[in-house]
Amino acid sequence: MNTQPDNLGYFPHQPSFERKQMNYFDNRLSAYPKPMGIQYYTFSLNEASSHSMMILPDGSIDIMICCDQDRPSANVCGTVTSGKQGGFRQGNCDVFAIRFFPGYGRHVLRYPAHEFTDREIPLADVIRNSSILLEQIAAANNMPARIAIFESFYRQLIQGEDETPPWLKHVTEQIISSSGSRSMSDLSQHTGYSSRYIAKVFQEYVGMSPKLFSRIVRFQYVLDSLLRSNYEGVMEEMMELGYYDQNHFIKEFKEFSSFTPKKYMEQL
Repeated sequence: MNTQPDNLGYFPHQPSFERKQMNYFDNRLSAYPKPMGIQYYTFSLNEASSHSMMILPDGSIDIMICCDQDRPSANVCGTVTSGKQGGFRQGNCDVFAIRFFPGYGRHVLRYPAHEFTDREIPLADVIRNSSILLEQIAAANNMPARIAIFESFYRQLIQGEDETPPWLKHVTEQIISSSGSRSMSDLSQHTGYSSRYIAKVFQEYVGMSPKLFSRIVRFQYVLDSLLRSNYEGVMEEMMELGYYDQNHFIKEFKEFSSFTPKKYMEQL
């Protein structure tokens, strides 16, 4: 997982987008200013590549906009809780996507995050007058212009408000900085809130329990190491990351990716 000091320091991987789609680009290292908790990325679809993607859990909520000038469309894609095959109904278009990092989508989308988990919902069902936004973004011909259009819309939508509780941001940062190894009892003691209350707020803002989110963060950490061909290093860290043994490690990785770690590396 990229740990550049930007937003939460959390840049989860979706290799089906990053490595298998044409012209993929994200602004994780860009100096272009952006709201806290948001990442932008873009790629090009064709008919062959639009139906064969493995979507991996990452704890984020994404707005995926197909920039077809004649028929622009967009879905809000909640995080998945296990690896699944996915795709786009439209091919042959540029996709502009907005990723809300864990805890940051609630105040924009106005619905509890758990209502999006494992679901794709048309943006028009979530945000009124989004058709104007889609037309403007589809008409723009580069990523900076699309970012500027979205951020103007974003500022008007939230009107300067950020309803994410500061303590929740801190807890997600603690989970991320520990690669998912912080225990619930530790987090409860650290914040002064009960485990039950933390879990309730996590469902509303992150879309899952803190325990599941911690497992996903740990998986993303492992995935990042594997993408850098560091399998042996991951195995050495396995116990420190909270895996009981090698079987536990392999079983959980397969749950989130549909492959064993070695098989995953072979099919990249």
